[in-house]
Amino acid sequence: MYFFKKIGTPSFLDIFIIQQGIIKKIAKKFYRNALIDSFN
Repeated sequence: MYFFKKIGTPSFLDIFIIQQGIIKKIAKKFYRNALIDSFN
């Protein structure tokens, strides 16, 4: 995934990959909370 990573300023792709990871983490947390709420 990081074959083309440059030393120095992060490229647009690096920022995009980091954002995707954060969004997935947040989405997973909301999804888990929604499941717990639906069972209670």
